[in-house]
Amino acid sequence: MDIAVVALSQIGRAAEKTATKKPTLADLRESGCLSAYTKIKCPHLNKTFRIKDLVDRNNFNIFATDFKNIKIMNAKKCFKSGKKECFEVTLINGQKIELTKNHKLLSVNGWTELSKLNIGNKIAIPINYDNNSNNEISNEEISLIGHFLSNGCALKGRTIQYTHNVIDDDLTLRVMSDAIIATNDMVKPYFKDTITEKSRFRNIFFKPKNHLTHRVTHPIADILRKYNLFDVRTKQKSIPDRFFYLSHSQIFILLKSLFTGDGTIYYQEKNGRKSLKISYSSASEELILGIQELLAKIGIVSFFNKITNKKNQSWYYLYISGKSNTQIFVEKIGFWNQRKNSQMLNG
Repeated sequence: MDIAVVALSQIGRAAEKTATKKPTLADLRESGCLSAYTKIKCPHLNKTFRIKDLVDRNNFNIFATDFKNIKIMNAKKCFKSGKKECFEVTLINGQKIELTKNHKLLSVNGWTELSKLNIGNKIAIPINYDNNSNNEISNEEISLIGHFLSNGCALKGRTIQYTHNVIDDDLTLRVMSDAIIATNDMVKPYFKDTITEKSRFRNIFFKPKNHLTHRVTHPIADILRKYNLFDVRTKQKSIPDRFFYLSHSQIFILLKSLFTGDGTIYYQEKNGRKSLKISYSSASEELILGIQELLAKIGIVSFFNKITNKKNQSWYYLYISGKSNTQIFVEKIGFWNQRKNSQMLNG
């Protein structure tokens, strides 16, 4: 076509140190990229976006690192750089991330391109950070969401209820109290016990004080709808997006209700020494990933794995171990019921 073509590219600074200072092909730089489906948290909006939904946005706030701490920083622009081959990195704690081979990760040797890392290399993950936002959600509503994410049932056409061990009277009082306050005294909770040779459980029901019509809906259902948690089955449960931007003190409350419902504690003995182990199980991978992220935000590193039984049913198990991690859990989170607290402290 008899036209000139000019190709521009960044080059590494290594070329400046050569005798000729003439760059070679090896000096060409290409920016590392994350997958379009990577989630980016925007704390000032209290929302999480996929990168593909942020393309061409200017001047928005994200969580980023200054090499030592996680801070809220300004992103000048988000842009796409075409189609590239991506690789999935799986960490020992179960977390995964998709990125190009030249994207850098923070390793013990500094920021290192993925192509230069090997299996077994250690990289950093973000922990113990706070967005310092003012949230208008009450503690009781947060606690109630935690109850229903663990052992609650709120399906369309069925009675809204919460189930737990019949011996935990203090937990009964907590769930009922949270429901009354969160709904502004619009429900009247009551419970029924079922005791058989194989099980002893209690169902808490939440009777609405107003007659329900097509214009008047159940107060508990109204709260769950705000967070897209009404008529959601166990496998589809997840942490509401807005809850990732709670303060540390309110995250403690949410995790306390979650672990009270589906958490377990035990002591493992090795070489004559006992160590505390805390776990959480769920059929929902999204819920486990959300809990893991909340734990990291308050400074707890956790691990999870997937187990599939003979019926091809998958369950996800999250574990908290190590003195520093369990110490934070014991001091800041714990359980609503005294039975589990006693087991944790006196084990």
